[in-house]
Amino acid sequence: MHSFTNFIFNKAQIFRLQRSLPLAFVLFFFISFQNVKAQCPVATPVAATTICSGTIISVALTSDLPGTTYTWTAVQTDVVGSADCSIGCGTTIGDTLTAAEVFPGTVAYTVTPFTAGCPGGGLPITINITVNPIPLAIASNTTICSGATSSVGITTDVLGGATFAWTVIQAGVTGASPGAGALISQTLNTTGPSSGIATYNIIATADGCIGEPINTKVTIRQLPSLTLGANPEVCVGTLTANLTYSSTGGSPNQYSVNYDGTAEGQGFSDVVNQVLPASPIVLVVPGGAVVGIYNAVLSVNNTINGCPGASYPITITISAPTPQVITGLTSLCVGGTDTWSSTSPGGTWSSASPGVASVDPNSGLVTGVSAGTSDITYSITIGGCVNTAIQTVTISNSTPQIITGTSPICVSDAVIWTSTTGGGSWSSATPGVATVDAGTGLVTGVSAGTSDITYSVTIGGCVNTAIKTVTVSSPTPQVITGTSPICVGATTIWTGTSPGGTWSSATPGVATVGAAS
Repeated sequence: MHSFTNFIFNKAQIFRLQRSLPLAFVLFFFISFQNVKAQCPVATPVAATTICSGTIISVALTSDLPGTTYTWTAVQTDVVGSADCSIGCGTTIGDTLTAAEVFPGTVAYTVTPFTAGCPGGGLPITINITVNPIPLAIASNTTICSGATSSVGITTDVLGGATFAWTVIQAGVTGASPGAGALISQTLNTTGPSSGIATYNIIATADGCIGEPINTKVTIRQLPSLTLGANPEVCVGTLTANLTYSSTGGSPNQYSVNYDGTAEGQGFSDVVNQVLPASPIVLVVPGGAVVGIYNAVLSVNNTINGCPGASYPITITISAPTPQVITGLTSLCVGGTDTWSSTSPGGTWSSASPGVASVDPNSGLVTGVSAGTSDITYSITIGGCVNTAIQTVTISNSTPQIITGTSPICVSDAVIWTSTTGGGSWSSATPGVATVDAGTGLVTGVSAGTSDITYSVTIGGCVNTAIKTVTVSSPTPQVITGTSPICVGATTIWTGTSPGGTWSSATPGVATVGAAS
């Protein structure tokens, strides 16, 4: 019927029919055909559409007549997923269309409408759909050194390019932030003792199509570093100096030392890329270097990851020794003590023979333990020089003293007292009763009473002391009673006020007297 209708509407054919058929028949046929033609549907045009790859389309088909059914054919170019439909097609095209290439593809659907009164179908329409590919961001993982700027270029597999945006998760890193563009350029630093990672989640967008996110990692290596100890100080003439360090970061395996011009003028030589030893780093000191402070810069690096390391200013101090002079009693008694000192305080004391004399290592208190001698050593480090002094102490046993001298004595009497060992010093506890000469020991009675006389003599560090009491008495006047004159040959008994004394005659040729009677 459809082909016949086309045939009828061909003007040339109508002209031939007019020449060969009666006019009435032609008019009847034309009117009948117009009635048939009026029953064929006209499909509603559908505008061209652009979608993203993987989209399920939903193209609703309508016409000017109710009950219209449709068939369609599909011509796809660089697209997969479209299909022809010739029976039971419904009124919606619902194919899932996927771009087959990295550039847009197309599908052209030719849709023909049908109704019961127009079994041959109405005029077909064409529906054009453009399918854009889903862009995929492409970026490579990279590794940089702490403090460096990343340079992560982002491209896409889609021809014509795309735009990019990212978020980021940083672990052990600072400096990473969300952004957009085709280059991630950010200065990143590690925050801990090991490498950190910034993970960028990148999404590409092209022609309104959003791609799946990808993860790109930037590993940030920690810069090689050291935690240095104190700058070394050595004594003049010392040939090495030890530079200690307590910990490392970034796994340094080489070190260099760059001395300044003054140090090099004294013979110090630069060290270049030497293997980093376990602590300490031993620095060579020229034997002829004079007293002074010498400057250098120590740097470390890691030859494995290529990251430049940190640099540290250091100094090497060369000092002159400080002579030490020990001051203190060099003779002590067993059990005696004395605190010794030296020129520079703050050092350490020691005894060569603690069984003879001990010494407190901090205070310098020397204590006699037994008779003998011991070397006491004092040592103090000043500016790298270990300064030492030695002094010998003699420890002696005490010598008991026994005082010898007359007692009691009379007021105004003077007697010499002595002790076991001469050369000491005498003193009186009560000089108003008896005085004593400090050097000679001459005791003189002053008034009636008693006084303790003390003798003290130092022998080998021992102060030996003895005490004796002197009694001083006042005189008692004596009156002699007896017969005088007497005849030659006669005898008589004389008495004194206080019996018990001794008698004597000044001229025994004139008169004699018994000493006791």
